Amino acid sequence: KGYANPQVVLTRIDRVEEGIAKSSGKVSMADRELMLRQVLDRKIEDVCMRLDVPRTAVHFIENYHSGVLDLEQEVRNISVDFHALKILSQCCSHADAFIAQALQDLRQPACAVQ
Repeated sequence: KGYANPQVVLTRIDRVEEGIAKSSGKVSMADRELMLRQVLDRKIEDVCMRLDVPRTAVHFIENYHSGVLDLEQEVRNISVDFHALKILSQCCSHADAFIAQALQDLRQPACAVQ
């Protein structure tokens, strides 16, 4: 709809992980992680094709903030939070540039032949 650089942020990676855990049975954590990355890759590609946006414009963020966490989970949460904030910053930056360009286009007088 006229956006110069749309950004898509997908959430609820935990549901994808739960689905993989149920369907994969007893496989190693490395194999489960590989399966997760493959499923996420397919989902991102699907969104890219449906919306006709570049792959760099589609982001999948995690949403882990549950009760008591050990140190490893806490470090992961901080990493996830940083990644989500980085994506949000990029989206806001693109939105600011779009609005600035739209305002500039409105302020420029149209050329008239006299």
